[in-house]
Amino acid sequence: DYFFGMHDKDWAPVFCHMFSKKMDKLCIDNSYFPEYLSTEGADLLRNKLPLLGKKIWFDATCNKYADGLNEMTNDHSITVHGASLSIKHTSRENE
Repeated sequence: DYFFGMHDKDWAPVFCHMFSKKMDKLCIDNSYFPEYLSTEGADLLRNKLPLLGKKIWFDATCNKYADGLNEMTNDHSITVHGASLSIKHTSRENE
């Protein structure tokens, strides 16, 4: 796993912290090193981001859900299509 020049970093808590502050939109295309996000990290993002009280828009390379994913939590659609994890508030799905 490799991202921002670092190996073996747990990025999900960093992303959650960033979203807990001013950030409300993040897109990560890391198709060359999709292992940067662990299964536990992807699950953390799925569970935490929709509950931050913000209209989140998040889309990132993620190869952890081979069977796909389609769920709704707190007005946020959480989907996996191909190798992309998407967590988006319903008001921002078309951005």
